[in-house]
Amino acid sequence: MLCDVALFGELKVPDLCIDSFLCAEAREAVLPGFPLDGYSPLPRSAEAVLEELRSWPLLPPEYLRLDFDACSGRLDVRGLVSRDTFLSVAPGLVSLYRTAAGHGGGGTLLMVGLAALVFGYSTRCAYGQSAVRTLSADAVNALRESPAVAVLKAQARSGLEALLGEGAGAPFTGA
Repeated sequence: MLCDVALFGELKVPDLCIDSFLCAEAREAVLPGFPLDGYSPLPRSAEAVLEELRSWPLLPPEYLRLDFDACSGRLDVRGLVSRDTFLSVAPGLVSLYRTAAGHGGGGTLLMVGLAALVFGYSTRCAYGQSAVRTLSADAVNALRESPAVAVLKAQARSGLEALLGEGAGAPFTGA
């Protein structure tokens, strides 16, 4: 399966802190067990990280949607991506949550491997602090079977059908 990782979460930055959050320096975060070869210690603004992630090149049926409403300070993250794309975008996503914590932001981002990839991370920020945790095997299994992941898979399938025509993504029966 091309889409090996599901990502979903929300983040809310208080109205009075939106501009300072977008202008704040966001350093990339390294998740537990991640390779350091893609790590970039160069500081960038949260807005630059957000725009980079929004324009990340993806191959169908992958998708990554980051909707940030600058009026309400709400970020909505939804995606179903390949392992390679995940390794590239996860540090940037986590850095947005870590940066938001320092500006009064709160929210959770969940990342879970699908099919043969069995892993999960939870990134949370609230009350001025942020944390990244590795999920337990039970939590990973529960997330993989959750309605949220089922919706992400259905959206990826419908995107592939729109690109290739009806029936795309359905198993070939030979009939």
